[in-house]
Amino acid sequence: CPMKLMPLVLSSSSEKRAFDIARQYNILDCVECGACTYACPAKIPLVHKIRYGKQVVSGLIKEEVTKQHLEQKKVIEVKKEMKVAKEKQEEEIIEKEKKKEEDKDNVSEKEMKKIQKDIEENQVDNNPEIEEGKVETYEIGRAHV
Repeated sequence: CPMKLMPLVLSSSSEKRAFDIARQYNILDCVECGACTYACPAKIPLVHKIRYGKQVVSGLIKEEVTKQHLEQKKVIEVKKEMKVAKEKQEEEIIEKEKKKEEDKDNVSEKEMKKIQKDIEENQVDNNPEIEEGKVETYEIGRAHV
């Protein structure tokens, strides 16, 4: 064999459908020159069997490549879906935080209104206890309460 292959191993592995062995022995490197068939004392059609093995191994390789390509596509799609889901989740978190802030602001406004209302109701001028002198004053620092 001018390609330094083992034609008998390639031929017999193709015949026995042991294509993994044929692939290990580089069946696809055969150029199908016919030297092995010409030199075979038993006149076994080695090239024909090797050609068959090459076709099957090529088909198997194409299937593997196609399968890998599909798996890569699936992985890419899953990554895209995960990215979209993550972005959606982040948007929801941001929206919840905004809503909490709005609620907090609303509570603050409500509290402020309540405090203002309490102040209006309990102003010093309107408190009868202060007018009667019943409220004691305490000295805190320099200010009198």
